[in-house]
Order: sequence, then structure tokens, then C-alpha cells
Amino acid sequence: MPPLSNYIQPICLDNGQTFTLGSTCWAAGWSSGRGGVEEVLQEFQTTVVDCGNTSTSNSICTGFISLDEGDSGGPMICKVGSAWFQAAVLTTSSSNSTSQTRGSDVSVFVKLSVYDKFLLGVLGTFLSPTSSGDTTTAANTGEIPAHPYFFFLHLLASIICLHFLL
Repeated sequence: MPPLSNYIQPICLDNGQTFTLGSTCWAAGWSSGRGGVEEVLQEFQTTVVDCGNTSTSNSICTGFISLDEGDSGGPMICKVGSAWFQAAVLTTSSSNSTSQTRGSDVSVFVKLSVYDKFLLGVLGTFLSPTSSGDTTTAANTGEIPAHPYFFFLHLLASIICLHFLL
């Protein structure tokens, strides 16, 4: 397991977080659409936009992101204050509502909070941000959760979740 550093940090789960219009978001993936997997992780910056008539409490819309097959399973993260939250899991499956596009200017994703019960079942106590029982510290301040395996288990849960979705 790699140690936490300036480049490796845990991320807050959205826990029903509201991402306001204009919130800065990033998507990341290995983009295999150009004949092979990229050697460098690809990043896409976008912002939260109005979903229009496709809006539900389980969806989040961003400016259009052109996703390739290798981007599936990557995180879409959004900044709220000084903290970063995983808002969605990327997929390029056209039959899955996680990546529907409405016109050419909006991408619609299913919020990570849809998978709260699954994540709680898989990660259990690792979702607690501190050992003192104060569950607001990491979510509100962006501090690193107390358990060093939090990030690894979150990634593992995302992979397992995608396996069942696809």
C-alpha cells in the first residue's frame, strides 16, 4: 500500500452532499479510445450544471465530458469548500444511466450516494472519518480520515460496484 503524500490522499464520500451549480469537478481515467491505454492518467475538468428535465435527486450533471472505454471506473470528484468529494463513478456504457448525454453540452451521472448501502456494507467502519466517533470532521474540513486503508478500500469498493453494474 503506498503511503499518503501530496499526490496520494483519501477522498470524502459524498454522503448526500449537494454539489451547487458551478462547483468545480474533475474526472480521471486511462482513455483507451485512441487504440490503446494511455500511459499517463487523463484528467477532465468540468463544472456542475443544471440537468434540466433529466434532473433527479440521484443525478449530477456536468459540462460535457468526452469519455472513452478506459475511463470507466474512474472517479468524478467535486470540490466543496476546501474538501474534495467523490460525486460519481464514471462509465462509458451507453445503456447505463450513469453516462447519458443530453445534447452536446451536458453529461449526466448517477451520484455515488446511490451506492451508500453497498459501500457501507463493504467498507463498514472504514467510512468513519475519525476514531473518536465524530463523523463530521473529515466531511466538513477535508482532513484525512484516521484509518490509512480508507482510500484503498474505497477504490476496491468502486471496482466491485462497477463489476456488478456492468
